[in-house]
Amino acid sequence: MTNPLSVLPVVSILDNLLQGLSEQSQLLLVAPPGAGKSTAVPLAILQKAQLNGLIIMLEPRRLAARHIAQFLAKMLGEPVGQQVGYQMRGESQRSSATRLLIVTEGILTRMLQDDPMLETVGLVIFDEFHERSLNADLGLALCLEAAQVNESLKLLVMSATLDISALQKVLPEAQLIRSQGRTFPVQVDYAPLPNSGVIESHCAAVIQSLIGQHNGSLLAFLPGTREIRRVAQLLDKMELGKNVSIYQLYGQLTIEHQQKAIQAMPDGQQKIVLATNIAETSLTIEGITVVVDSGLERVAQYHRASGVTRLNTKMICQSSAEQRAGRAGRLSQGWCVRLYSEEQFNHRPRFNDAQILRSDLTTFLAQLKLLGSDPASLHWVDRPPTGALARAEELLAQLGFLDTAGHLTPMARHTGNWSADPRICALLYQAVQLAKVATREILARGAYLAAVLEQRVISAESDFHQMLRTLDGNTRRQIARQGRIYQTVIGADALDERIEHPLDGVLLAAAMPDRIAHRQGDRYLLANGFALQNARVYSDWIIALELGWQEGRSTGQLYLSAEITLEQLEQFYPQWFYHEKVCEYDERRQAFISQQRRCLGAIVVQCVNDSERSQEALLHGWSKLIAQRGMSWLPISAKAQAFRTRVICLNQWLGDCSFPDLSDDALLSGLSDWLWPYLDGIYQYKTLKQLDWLGIFKSLCSFAQLQLLDSLAPTHYQAPSGRDVAIGYQIGETPRISLKLQEMFGQPQSPTVAHKVAITIELLSPGGHVLQLTQDLASFWQNAYPEVRKQMRGRYPKHPWPEDPLDSIATHKTKRQLQR
Repeated sequence: MTNPLSVLPVVSILDNLLQGLSEQSQLLLVAPPGAGKSTAVPLAILQKAQLNGLIIMLEPRRLAARHIAQFLAKMLGEPVGQQVGYQMRGESQRSSATRLLIVTEGILTRMLQDDPMLETVGLVIFDEFHERSLNADLGLALCLEAAQVNESLKLLVMSATLDISALQKVLPEAQLIRSQGRTFPVQVDYAPLPNSGVIESHCAAVIQSLIGQHNGSLLAFLPGTREIRRVAQLLDKMELGKNVSIYQLYGQLTIEHQQKAIQAMPDGQQKIVLATNIAETSLTIEGITVVVDSGLERVAQYHRASGVTRLNTKMICQSSAEQRAGRAGRLSQGWCVRLYSEEQFNHRPRFNDAQILRSDLTTFLAQLKLLGSDPASLHWVDRPPTGALARAEELLAQLGFLDTAGHLTPMARHTGNWSADPRICALLYQAVQLAKVATREILARGAYLAAVLEQRVISAESDFHQMLRTLDGNTRRQIARQGRIYQTVIGADALDERIEHPLDGVLLAAAMPDRIAHRQGDRYLLANGFALQNARVYSDWIIALELGWQEGRSTGQLYLSAEITLEQLEQFYPQWFYHEKVCEYDERRQAFISQQRRCLGAIVVQCVNDSERSQEALLHGWSKLIAQRGMSWLPISAKAQAFRTRVICLNQWLGDCSFPDLSDDALLSGLSDWLWPYLDGIYQYKTLKQLDWLGIFKSLCSFAQLQLLDSLAPTHYQAPSGRDVAIGYQIGETPRISLKLQEMFGQPQSPTVAHKVAITIELLSPGGHVLQLTQDLASFWQNAYPEVRKQMRGRYPKHPWPEDPLDSIATHKTKRQLQR
């Protein structure tokens, strides 16, 4: 029997790769879709490489990990769990004989907790690293840290589309090996969705037209389960032929259903597989020669303001589109139809952003804390955002995992090996604590509620208990399966699957301290400060379990909630409440008022007015308010504002900062230095109007600076006519004066300020109309004045219009007045 791996393109570089492993500790393998890297490479390493320790291969998806392990074991003529095994959360097939262990990415982090230096591991293979999952980035950073101590540990990073420059920054000494791509060519056609079309209907129509044209089976990529089910319904109504079967493929399906979707069909039979991006990489679906690509995917996006991660539908990048097309060229010549235009493809980004840049980092940071690793000291392909890390640390403290110094608490160490999200661990831990003071039955309810939360049930119901009442049989079985795992973790005797329990709110709150919400009119305010619009819930206090938001809107939408009472919160979570004395600005009174408050996060539970206003609180209150509203909000007099402008302009013109910086930014950043001394006892806005603002600004300048200011940037210009004319200063513009043309007779050059800045002169007619704007008076007299004189002398005959203005007396008077 011919080895199916022998015809794969990656086979041609295996000798080079094995040689590299014997000489190098780090390798990069770039192999496009269809090359066979996920199967041929680990099998060759298992059979031929001389390694000290276990070979671990990370796979992003559970289905791919299980499928690859089964395939490789079959190639060896063994059952899974002998030389080749796999391990994922809640499922494992391995033994003492296992030398190649295929794991999903979270398992590696668990292994590092038990063996930080990976002393029992010889090689870690990162498959499909281009997907840049959060756990893959974390795993690579931790393995690089381990390799600094464990010099025998080798790393192999494999990808279909790899940003080599980014990876080579953290793997500068890695040997780069490239393999050819798919075995057969794929013809790509475009069938864009009509303007008024629906993607599900368009996809079904394209599938119907293609299935009769080709003998092979068809794989269609859709963004999610909702679209998959709808397309399946539409295809069921079409006459596709008795030899055509329809399968669905996504992560939530049972193993049996997933296996049916990927296994080969009998001769003469075709199948249509409707899949999410679970089928994009690593997974071989037998018999596929045609791909239909919707160009869409569901992507988890973290919303920092609400603390919620939601799945958004977005267009895929070019590299994902190429991988999807590549699924059609593994057996023979293939065809791919994209349900968007070629122009749309060309305008899409080459790669997606890494998950680490757009994810909730709470679990990520908890894992690093448990490992004792500092994010700042690790080598990252993309460094985790500091804002997201700060938000994660704040939530971990609220959940009870970190103390005020940011160190792990006894609770964190107790739950560290529970293999669950920190929110789930907090709920389970609370159940354990309640069982000590109440009854052990609460453990059974805790295990059940933890499984329900993890399931993320999609429901039309807005009430948690009503949602439980309407669960379908399949969802109930999935919840029970996970619940039994948690039952074992915390030592519960059974699962409590009742619809309601009086302590449900207390347990759910343990997992959602930031989602405690209080009704305020027609909306709810969360403890984290985010507000939710509400249409169907009327309880005073709730836990917002599911919520959403729209870009550009300051409030979100409440989808699912559970009721809790203030009394329960006070009894079971007194540590969440705190007292503060605040001094806040009241818009109606236009004054600061002092209050004693009892708060739960951003929620004010109780508020009492306090007649005593702390001077320090007042000063900080004014600073915060002024910083928010800007200098323009202050009632600064016109004279004081004009003084500021002269100083700012002079600093700009001189370029040597000879004067204090009176710009908005400088004054706002230094309010405590220049304004606080004048705010003693002031709590009303109207009192600010009585301040000597001009005196305040002048006090920031020395006597010598004030004299120099009047010399270099005077408030007035003495015109040749003898009249003092106000000089107008504007930041970013030249100074300006406005006067009658006749007042400048005898002045050969434009006047200046600051020794070099020409004043813009607004020359007016005797009637006050602008005749000319100029910064070059000499040029005006020589070039423009003769024409102005010609036009104006007839219109204003009572005023002088001499032929030689430079040899005439400047005046603002008429001819008759001059003759007197």
